[in-house]
Amino acid sequence: MSVEKAIEAYGAKVAKAHGGWPIKLAMLGGRGWPDHTVIMHGGRIIFIEYKRPGGAFQPLQKLMHRKLGEFGFEVYVVDSKAQVDRIFNGKAKN
Repeated sequence: MSVEKAIEAYGAKVAKAHGGWPIKLAMLGGRGWPDHTVIMHGGRIIFIEYKRPGGAFQPLQKLMHRKLGEFGFEVYVVDSKAQVDRIFNGKAKN
C-alpha cells in the first residue's frame, strides 16, 4: 500500500471513530474533487485531499479547493497521520 493510500485509510478510520461518514466520490467530470467528503453530525462537511509527503498539488485541485472554501466548507490537504488527527481534534487550520 502506498503512503498516500495508508494516510487515506487512516483518515477514514479516524473520521468514523469521530462519528463521521467518509465518502470517496467518483463524479462524472469531477476531476479535482477532494479524495474524501466527510459528513459529520450537526451538518459539518469536511473535504480532504490526501497526498504522499511532498506530493504535487494539481492546478485543477487548487481551483476546486478554492471554490469549496468560498462556499464556507472546510478543505484540507493532508500528507500525514498527524494532520488527520489535528483535523478531527479541532486543531487544524484549513
